[in-house]
Amino acid sequence: MLQSNLKVSMQPECIERSATITAIKGSEVSLTVLRPSACSHCEVAGHCHASESRLETITLDRSQLPSDIALGDQVSLEMRSSLGMRAVLLTMVVPTLLIIAVTILLSYLEVGTLAQILIALGVAAAYMLLLWLLRDRFERTFTFTVRKK
Repeated sequence: MLQSNLKVSMQPECIERSATITAIKGSEVSLTVLRPSACSHCEVAGHCHASESRLETITLDRSQLPSDIALGDQVSLEMRSSLGMRAVLLTMVVPTLLIIAVTILLSYLEVGTLAQILIALGVAAAYMLLLWLLRDRFERTFTFTVRKK
């Protein structure tokens, strides 16, 4: 059975994960983090493919890490839980509300069903494109604290 490496840190309202330094290239450092599925604690997790964890690579600026890190070091990666909730809001809740609002508005305007669907999905796609275009700003907002173990 897989165990989650997600835990609440000693600091209030922080989420902590273990990571491994996998590459150091100039001013960038790559870390590999085991990202467990949400249902990894389930009793049947070993028999269900939905409960599989996956490795995720995160690239950070070297200035965000302790100066004495080396390839293969284990580090603790922390992020405020409020930032995680903000990410969920921006990537899941807002697009869903946009789709619903556009569909309702187009319904009142008596636009055909297929057109409603296509326009609503187009609005959601435009919103996601906007998020992608603003990714540099989000990289400054969504920051990690890294501590060597």
